[in-house]
Amino acid sequence: MPVVLVQWVVTYGSQVHNFSVDEYFKNRYSIARLFYIASFINSLANGVTGPLVVVYLLFLHINPAQIGVLLALGRLAVIIFEFPTGLFSDWCGRKKSLLISFALSSALLLGWFLSTGFYQFVFIFIASGLAFTFQSGSKESLMIDMLRLSRRDGLRNKFFVRTGSWANTGFVVGGLLAALLSFYALSSIWLVASICNVVLFIIFLFGVKESALLNLNTKQVGTRVFGAKKMLNMYVGHFYAASKSVLRTLLLSRPLLRLLGVIIFFSCATAAYGLAYPIYFKQTLGLPNYMFGILGSISALMGIVGMFIGEKICQSRGYIYTLKVAAISLLVLFIAFYVYIGSGIGSI
Repeated sequence: MPVVLVQWVVTYGSQVHNFSVDEYFKNRYSIARLFYIASFINSLANGVTGPLVVVYLLFLHINPAQIGVLLALGRLAVIIFEFPTGLFSDWCGRKKSLLISFALSSALLLGWFLSTGFYQFVFIFIASGLAFTFQSGSKESLMIDMLRLSRRDGLRNKFFVRTGSWANTGFVVGGLLAALLSFYALSSIWLVASICNVVLFIIFLFGVKESALLNLNTKQVGTRVFGAKKMLNMYVGHFYAASKSVLRTLLLSRPLLRLLGVIIFFSCATAAYGLAYPIYFKQTLGLPNYMFGILGSISALMGIVGMFIGEKICQSRGYIYTLKVAAISLLVLFIAFYVYIGSGIGSI
């Protein structure tokens, strides 16, 4: 009980001080800087490989139908592994979950460099989905825990905006680096991305110091009271009950069902677009490999611009209006692209 009381005082008691945003992050600059750098490197790795995934598979003579299967398997793996890896992160700690993700990702990226066959990539895509779920949500939760932002909405939003700026910069640099590497050896992008994940592993291994006192969580307290096995059963039972409640709420709420339908539609449309445009640009238009890296950088730059425009719209018109504008913009993009392909204009 005294330990829990000290944790509460340290975590929430400091809120009586009215720190400014800059003063708050200045006092925790070393921690904030670690996450800024990590966001840049993580996005750099994704920016190097992301624009050229489909192009690289085509280069290895894997046909479009097989590429579609691989992408679907990757997304299915994320859905399947999201819950158990999330449970692992809550139970064993965010840092351990992230270290597993970076180590596994680094090894799988080497697998990209060495693999040439479809069935090898089946394993890689499924395992990559697993690696992603170990990282999904863990980094953000660790940021909030280490910077004590759980009850500071304004500071938390400001921090995530800054982190997003570093991440978008990483995507821009990654795309340009991918364009450069494609002139020499296309497969080298996987080595660069693998090295980035090794660097991330080292940063989080030595740069993140978890304190048993300040990071005392519900699992640790409950384990001392009930025992590890009973606490795990309680945790899984609570998650199962919460999931049923969410599902029941969705089924009984028409607005939420409509929103879920919109999300599913745009997720499918985005996946189809992500597969279709590199195949069309490469096979029909004969676009050189380096152009895909440049297009990736341009997309990241547009994302930075869109982030600021979206923030302004959201402040003046609200979240719902902003979401509608984003949805309509995506819909116009998809329609224009498929009309462009169907009309044969691009192949003239």
